[in-house]
Amino acid sequence: MSIHSAFCVFPIMRKSAYLVSLALVMFVGLAFRLRGLKIGYSPTFDFSSCDQLCGSSQEDCHDRDMTVVFYQRVHPSKMNFKQMNQYYVRNLTLSDMLRVGGWSSKQKPSIRKCYVTDIDPSLSTFKRHRRCAIVGNSGILLKSRCGNAIDSHDFVIRANLAPTNGYSDDVGHKTDLMLINDETLRHIHSSFSVREWEEHKIPLLHQLRDLKDTILWYPKDATKYNEELRYIGDNFQRQRISSSVGFSLKDIYSDIKWKYNLWRYPSSGLYMLALAESLCDKVSLFGFYPYETDDYGERVLRHYYEPDLKHFTTWAHNFDAEYKMLQSRRDKGLLEMFTSPCVPKDNIEKN
Repeated sequence: MSIHSAFCVFPIMRKSAYLVSLALVMFVGLAFRLRGLKIGYSPTFDFSSCDQLCGSSQEDCHDRDMTVVFYQRVHPSKMNFKQMNQYYVRNLTLSDMLRVGGWSSKQKPSIRKCYVTDIDPSLSTFKRHRRCAIVGNSGILLKSRCGNAIDSHDFVIRANLAPTNGYSDDVGHKTDLMLINDETLRHIHSSFSVREWEEHKIPLLHQLRDLKDTILWYPKDATKYNEELRYIGDNFQRQRISSSVGFSLKDIYSDIKWKYNLWRYPSSGLYMLALAESLCDKVSLFGFYPYETDDYGERVLRHYYEPDLKHFTTWAHNFDAEYKMLQSRRDKGLLEMFTSPCVPKDNIEKN
């Protein structure tokens, strides 16, 4: 290489080194700036890291997607009926994204069991139970004398404020959890909305008080009725009703359809069943019967407490398909289903 060529090359090398150094400094500076750059939102509680959600102990854990939580004696202003997809309020940085994506060596290990009090210290959930009874509203319960059998279970689930007073011999009285659908929720809310209790609404007040420590559970998209649920919880305290308002941390509508392979809207009974199968070791069904006559040709009321409800039909649910699915689960030993009297007629007549 000639001296002239060397003088031409060295300036180019010095310039390249300078550009490389400058690029490196700029990259490092940009990296530090990007590290704190707000690029989206992350959950205040990371449900994706939990397989189960627990109550006060590791023994009382439930499937994350099936967990029901409730507020007890909390001021209504602190009640917030948010579900899993609503816990997105904290800004997400680039470093957060790298950890979530698994690019960081400091990635947190997956948490198998989480506690509902980590979501909100005011929340509670249920203990696990050995034997649970789900009580449907079919008239097949009338003259069944299943009341004692139902009440003997550790945990009893009913639906839509079905009455027990006057029917307790057949349907029992114990109620730990009461599912309420949209119609029942609106009915309770509108009843509390009037200034004075009108005469036709007094029975509802008595019925709610009679439920004692029952949890009223709305299983669908609770955020849609956030204000109504909060208002009901407020009036429970004002009216000295010891019940609490419960809600699902996830709307399990789609989960139920996939689990039971049914493509119409799930009935309230399927919501109760899905929860019970997550909460209980053994599940017994009473009052699940969709037909107008029993095996002996006797007429069966659609609802045991509504003798005037005749020829009930609905496009929303396929009760026949649901019933056959329940029979299949019974035959596989996954649940018990009672459609006959719990006390034989001969024994009833002797008494």
